[in-house]
Amino acid sequence: MSIATPDHTTDIDVRDDLIDAHRYYWDHLSKPGTWWSGAERVAIARETRLARQCALCLRRKAALSPYGIDGVHDDSGSGLAPGVIDAAHRIATDAGRLTKSWFDSVIDDQFTDAHYVELLGIVSSVMSIDTIHIILGLPLDPLPEPLPGEPSRQHPAGLEDIGGWVPAINPSKASSSERDLFATRRASNVSKSLSLVPEEHRSMKRVLAAQYLPIELVPSPGENGGRAISRALMELVGARTSAINECFY
Repeated sequence: MSIATPDHTTDIDVRDDLIDAHRYYWDHLSKPGTWWSGAERVAIARETRLARQCALCLRRKAALSPYGIDGVHDDSGSGLAPGVIDAAHRIATDAGRLTKSWFDSVIDDQFTDAHYVELLGIVSSVMSIDTIHIILGLPLDPLPEPLPGEPSRQHPAGLEDIGGWVPAINPSKASSSERDLFATRRASNVSKSLSLVPEEHRSMKRVLAAQYLPIELVPSPGENGGRAISRALMELVGARTSAINECFY
């Protein structure tokens, strides 16, 4: 599909599957999740966008240590608890310097590890979709209107400690309703990362398949998913971008 840029001087060819994946995600975001309502999920997305210009986040990003900078985040009127707002802003702006002690300090009976994983999925998905728009010089998609309803509040089976901050599903112990989350029974820890909240894991896979590759193709270095560039060039761009953004695994 060809999309006109805001100045109408250039048309950009964007794959239909990419556009479809973004539309799917905004629809998914609007619905009640596993631990957050639709209104809370959209509010988290709004905070994710606000974090880019948040004065406190900018000060923390420039500081030698973000944990020595106190203050209040810019207010979007989201109504979310301060700890939830702080988590969304820190993940969006300075994820590389999050610590286990910080994580432990924000997790409580109201903001559980499962709430955190769903929030993490929302922040990362909104950031990845928005970044594509920014790079292409396109306006950001409007956030959806939230739909009513209650979160399902369901814990999956087969959870275990994989050495991270939150438990994840062991693919070999996944229930029949969650085996679709993994390409193999020996999935990497990265691919297990959001499995504490299966629906958020599924949405990540759907967006990932369009913006990168279907997870099933990732272990095969010769597969590029029919993209316009080779897999080697895809990985080179990804590795360089990760280095610039100070990503770590």
